[in-house]
Amino acid sequence: MDTNFDFNKTGKFDFDQVGKRMPYSTPEGFFKEMEANILEQVKDDKQVPVRRQLKKRPLMKVIWTAAMAVAASVAVLQVLNIDFMAPHSSLPSQADNEMQAVDQAFAQLSSADQAYLLNVYQEDVFLDE
Repeated sequence: MDTNFDFNKTGKFDFDQVGKRMPYSTPEGFFKEMEANILEQVKDDKQVPVRRQLKKRPLMKVIWTAAMAVAASVAVLQVLNIDFMAPHSSLPSQADNEMQAVDQAFAQLSSADQAYLLNVYQEDVFLDE
């Protein structure tokens, strides 16, 4: 096998001259001998059965997981402020009570103070956002 490549006149490598030859060679019968050697080595090996063992969860781990799930649920209910004992919609809500308190306080102001507060409220640039 010829491993020397011809360079063109510029002294650069030319891929067109390489062709499709193998870059390595093996001795005659190498693969058959390798196969025979491998089969000789593994012929006495016995196949070991694979034992699958079911994983048993300890009771404390199951109880701990359930407790964490309940705690997470309670935390979500508190964060979202869901109250199942809340009064029905027929009763005035806390926001309505607060609004009534603000209306009563506004009504107790003098007319000049009321006009001033309304003027400030209308000129507030942050309320429009």
